[in-house]
Amino acid sequence: MGKVWNTILQREFEFRQARTLATIRESQAGGAARRLITGREPHPTGSQTCIKSGFRAVTWESMQSEWPLIRLAEVASPFRHIKSQPHRLDMNVIGGSDRVLTFYPDFQFAVDAKFLDDLAGGKPFWGAALQWKPTSESFDWRTLIVETKTDGDRRAVDPAYLHKLDLAREIYRNIGWSFAHLQQSKDLPSGRIAQGVDKIWSRALTRVTMVDVGRVSHAIERAGGRLPYEETAWVLGSGPIGKARLSALHVRRVVSIDLSNGLNPESIVMLIRDRGAIL
Repeated sequence: MGKVWNTILQREFEFRQARTLATIRESQAGGAARRLITGREPHPTGSQTCIKSGFRAVTWESMQSEWPLIRLAEVASPFRHIKSQPHRLDMNVIGGSDRVLTFYPDFQFAVDAKFLDDLAGGKPFWGAALQWKPTSESFDWRTLIVETKTDGDRRAVDPAYLHKLDLAREIYRNIGWSFAHLQQSKDLPSGRIAQGVDKIWSRALTRVTMVDVGRVSHAIERAGGRLPYEETAWVLGSGPIGKARLSALHVRRVVSIDLSNGLNPESIVMLIRDRGAIL
């Protein structure tokens, strides 16, 4: 049986003096729009259950670009929701050489608007994600579509592929969504920064309770709104268990640990008060 689709948008646009009928379809079952894992792939593929995907499996087919991006999005505080292979975008370019261009983006994220402002200002993707700081303002949700490729992917210089991305970008812009085409070496973390992300990621599914939320909130408020990582972790338990609980509360957006220079005992922990906690 073929995939059953829900059409969520159908609209006509003009781009570079050509009319295009754009149709966005999502899987009626709510999962990925394209099946990545069939068992016949000539390269590693996988999936990971994420808190920010509503505990659904998030699939990946590149260990160099997609897999690190999933970890970054799960850990980075300005991200609230993750979905892989979110939809199918059909672009019918009227009078074009290819009647229909089909695009399956890698990811769809719900992100804070301040993160998009930093991205538009020229920051690399990882920098905008990890340098974000919580404020008292409510979370300003925006939709971000992402396509990510490795440095050696030949499509990065393919005019036909780049034209398809430009057309998709314009369509998303017209419906109020943002689009980013990421380059592995420029946009994904490396070195000690990636190690810090991975440490938090590895403990993300640790069980936490509202008692933990109350303890960490009280400790940070009593300290004036900022508390070092090591001290904050001890509030939640001695040794590894405290660090594991703090990591889980970070991913659930109760607190935000400053990971912009990696993770160390002095990394600052702040409360997130934008009503976007995942509890």
